[in-house]
Amino acid sequence: MTASPEIMLDIETFGNRPGSIIVAIGAVKFHNGKIIDEFYQRITPASCEGLGLKMDTSTVLWWLQQSEAARLEITQTGRHLCEVLVDFSKFIDHDRQPIWGKGSDFDNALLTAAYQAAEHLLPWKYSANRCYRTLKNLFPSISYVPPTIAHHALEDARAQALHLIAIRQSLEDYAETLRQNALLPRTGLGLAELLARHRIIQSDAVDDPEGYDGGVILDRCYNALAELIAPPESPQTPSPAAH
Repeated sequence: MTASPEIMLDIETFGNRPGSIIVAIGAVKFHNGKIIDEFYQRITPASCEGLGLKMDTSTVLWWLQQSEAARLEITQTGRHLCEVLVDFSKFIDHDRQPIWGKGSDFDNALLTAAYQAAEHLLPWKYSANRCYRTLKNLFPSISYVPPTIAHHALEDARAQALHLIAIRQSLEDYAETLRQNALLPRTGLGLAELLARHRIIQSDAVDDPEGYDGGVILDRCYNALAELIAPPESPQTPSPAAH
């Protein structure tokens, strides 16, 4: 469980680096295992170009190879980038709200560049950035259910949020199994909080209570968890003195 809602972001673009044209923004707000709100708007490429954002030819050619349903992302009428950014800023509750994107260098980074090009204030702090791709790759055994329409910003955001929710639920279920077998103390903390206390998960910022979502230190996890569940060593009885 998390203290406040989080956002899963997905954008569709005409490039794969900051400064690229954005043609759609999709996002879902989720909390305590459920999606509670959604955002989806298309953007006119010309409005992005007018602000200095660029088009990558190879990305446009890639779009032409996608399904007809996906291509609607780039062919249907959209709104001016500035109008969409204003609306998306209103969708965000506060500037410390975690914003998840698929890849540390894609969704969040490209949307940040768009805010800068439009000279609009970015509505979240840098410490609120979260990388869903990293978390997904850390738990390959937890199945990802693909969206009905691939490369649709809102459909992708929904599917990614549900997968993240499933990963967290799996961790909580595992923690409860350990507690039932008296291998973890019943502290009332969730698994993420419990592991954070034992430095298995490193916080992005000391003063950020949600910071543990930023990255699991996987190479330390098993050793630290073993220390948590290992029974205390029994004092060794000195061997009787030889007679």
